Amino acid sequence: MRERHAPALTDKRLPGLLLGTNGPWYEEEQQVFVHARDPYMRVDVLPSSRHVRIVLGGVTIANTPRPQLLLESWLPIRYYIPEQDVHMELLELTETTSQPDPFCQDFHARQEVS
Repeated sequence: MRERHAPALTDKRLPGLLLGTNGPWYEEEQQVFVHARDPYMRVDVLPSSRHVRIVLGGVTIANTPRPQLLLESWLPIRYYIPEQDVHMELLELTETTSQPDPFCQDFHARQEVS
């Protein structure tokens, strides 16, 4: 029976990098200790330091350096903004919803803003 040996780390045919050899890895603000998350089956909410600003008709509706990012497979990134960083006086609650969701309320800009 022939013995199997792991390829040498200097073997140029090995793709990728060794985790930990180039310093810590981060996904947004969270350090990745083991491996990157599976991009094909994913639902994650990550804190971020991305600066998000929402402007409508020249008026800033929201401005935050601390959004939460919702990452789901096959969908664009969605940004959730803390209520403290939203000018709620510029918004009003709507009676219609895009989809029943106990965790979200639908708002739209007041007429004088848009």
